[in-house]
Amino acid sequence: MVQRETDRWGWLHAGTALLLACLVPMPAGGVAISADTPAEAAPVSATISFVESAAEQPQGSGESGEPQMLQVTAVGLRAEASEAELLPCDIVVLVDTSASQAGAYLSAAHDTVRELLALTSPNDRVRLVAIDVTCEPFSDSFAAAKAVQTTEALARLESRTPLGSTDIVRGLDAASQLFDKGANHARRIIYIGDGPGLTGTAPLPFKGMLDRLRTEKVAFHAVATGPMVNWPCLAAIANATGGMVVMPTASDTAADTAQAVARWLSEPVFWTSDSFVASTAPAAEEPANAEDLDATRQSPMVVPPLRRDRDTVAFLIGPADEMQLAMTLETDSRSSSASAAASLEIPAATPSSDHAYLVELARNAWSTGGIFLPTLGREGLERAKQAIRGEAATLAALSQQAEAAGDRKAAVQLAQASLRRDPDNPVASVLRAVSQVSTPVDTATGSLPEPSGDTSAAAEGAPAPLADETTLEFERMRRVITQSLEQETAVQLREARKLMASDPEAAREGLKSLLLSIDAEFADARLPADVRARLARQVEMRIREADRRAREKGERDLIAQRETASRRERDALLGDLERKQDRLSRLASRYDALVKEGIRLAYEQPTTNFVEAERDVARQFAEEAPRLPVDPIVPMNARPLSETMPLFARILDYDAESMRLRRDSQRAFMDTLHLCDVAAIPFPDEPPVLYPSAARWKEITKLREKYKAVDLANPGSAEEKIYKAARAAGRKLRFCGNAAS
Repeated sequence: MVQRETDRWGWLHAGTALLLACLVPMPAGGVAISADTPAEAAPVSATISFVESAAEQPQGSGESGEPQMLQVTAVGLRAEASEAELLPCDIVVLVDTSASQAGAYLSAAHDTVRELLALTSPNDRVRLVAIDVTCEPFSDSFAAAKAVQTTEALARLESRTPLGSTDIVRGLDAASQLFDKGANHARRIIYIGDGPGLTGTAPLPFKGMLDRLRTEKVAFHAVATGPMVNWPCLAAIANATGGMVVMPTASDTAADTAQAVARWLSEPVFWTSDSFVASTAPAAEEPANAEDLDATRQSPMVVPPLRRDRDTVAFLIGPADEMQLAMTLETDSRSSSASAAASLEIPAATPSSDHAYLVELARNAWSTGGIFLPTLGREGLERAKQAIRGEAATLAALSQQAEAAGDRKAAVQLAQASLRRDPDNPVASVLRAVSQVSTPVDTATGSLPEPSGDTSAAAEGAPAPLADETTLEFERMRRVITQSLEQETAVQLREARKLMASDPEAAREGLKSLLLSIDAEFADARLPADVRARLARQVEMRIREADRRAREKGERDLIAQRETASRRERDALLGDLERKQDRLSRLASRYDALVKEGIRLAYEQPTTNFVEAERDVARQFAEEAPRLPVDPIVPMNARPLSETMPLFARILDYDAESMRLRRDSQRAFMDTLHLCDVAAIPFPDEPPVLYPSAARWKEITKLREKYKAVDLANPGSAEEKIYKAARAAGRKLRFCGNAAS
């Protein structure tokens, strides 16, 4: 882990620069505090915890516009408040759901969120948000940590699939807009993840994001977890917003991490404004008027927010004798009266070689205004010190290789670059001393003297050989051509080095052409071989550097293309997933409505709701979510639902029909028994039943005799003919059968 962090910081200081704080050049003359600085005692104050200083010899202004840095001083500040106002917090828990946060890292993040919700104060409000290529909140507003809304948001967070990369700038911009504008609550963002990728972020968007967080008084805390943690970027954001960063080890549990974050939330943040640095020493020459006096004696600077539980590091460029730092401290409250003025005397510090890393840290931070400085308290300074000293050791090893290859100029330059970062590096000190003894070196510029071109000079005291005018003229012309070619080569090497930053391939081709032209020039003019070898060696070194830059650029371009493709694929998958989920949600809602309506009606009368839910809606749901995982964007819980939905509807239909049949059978059985009970009711013989006499029955019987011979069918009708034909056919068939037998 230590080696990986050191390599990352080495890459950081090599050029892309993730650095953080406030570097403001001090004026050359003395400065003083303005007369309107509040002098009354304030309930909130600040103290100076440490002062470290380093100095270097002036080297003039570089091509990048760097100042003549003579002295760099790091001042540690810490807030003091005996009774600081502790406001309820609105907490945005920002969980990284990019592709790197998978497996054990994602489980650890979820465990940390659960432990943190359990430790949150009842007066605090929480909102869970996911961050990857976008920022997606899981709830509509802030709620208590144990509220139902927060529990549902946590469930949605745990079901989210990690995909894509992390856009930290856009994510924090969106997260800062989720806070309620009118609430008088402290605003906190707790980020759980590994930060952006190794390509870093652009300075302008990063600075705009930090300005918005400071303006809205949003403190950023981070729990650094993941396979490739970008600690410098997270530390830069936390330092600029008064936050903290923790990197859990293998022995730390989620409960330990949550307790550390809970302690951070209980500490107030003191936001700084109207800060400037001044000097109590009198100026060498007083300006003519008061306006010029104020303009030359105050130097504004940006001081990061202060805390009581860690140091805040501010940088001063220039001599720090008899300096004062004045600022206004504001709490998290939205009230305009929650502020106090503070003025600190900065004690003088003797520059030490042990703090030489501060000069290199300031040089790296100058181009970006210090927005990427990762000096998060003493821990950040120690990390920066170890990283820069590791870079010095690497440069010393390269200097040793250059000395072994015979390139003493490069060896001296690399050794001086190593000593500039770490003056106590023994390898670089020895190499520089040996190279300077072997070849005179300009110590101010680190360059070797130009050759005179006279390679045939005689030993001291020997008589000079005779030469005619033609030979002398030839020697003079050869020296002129050599010097001209050396100057032209130096110019082209400088141009090629500038071109390497944007197009190393073109720079390499140009250097190859330059090497061929050097060979051709020396072959035509018969120039000295040692000069040709030296120039060729310089060009070959630049060619090797161009090859390395080309490989690095190819890798960066490949990483950028992969990130672009990953982001595009992520967006496409998210779009397909949203459409698929919307379609499945509509089908599930329709199925639910049909089943509920069927349950309400089917037990009273037959209905087609269950049949429609089984054969129409459930079939469409199964087509959208097939059983086999052929579609990776289908949610896993939709696959078993596609099988259970038709079975559930069919079971409900059968149960309703069975209940109706049982109910009708029981009702008919009861009705029949009722009729039996009715039939069993006795009735009296009053009035009695009167039957006719025997004589009357005989008379009726005689009257019915005449109806005996009455045939309702007409004897001459077609029916009679058919009957006769049938009887004749039957007799014929019987006759034929008897004859055959």
